[in-house]
Amino acid sequence: MEYRERRSYGRIEEILPPPYLLADVRRSFEEFVQKGIQRAFADVTPIEGHGKDGLVMEFVEPYLGEPRNSEAECKDKDLTYSQP
Repeated sequence: MEYRERRSYGRIEEILPPPYLLADVRRSFEEFVQKGIQRAFADVTPIEGHGKDGLVMEFVEPYLGEPRNSEAECKDKDLTYSQP
């Protein structure tokens, strides 16, 4: 019976840096913030009231502003970390 030669790759000196796994998630979120929010609101805009007042609500230019509190303040005060 003939045996195959075994190769061990356990002693390779060159180690590759780990990939940044959140890159795709962050890119997708940025794209959603720039384009997707407007598309999502375009599907439901305008919202019309059913009363006799004829109220209409439109989302013209949705945006995300700066957070009111920092992440550390929210943790200390037990607040929700959100953007207006």
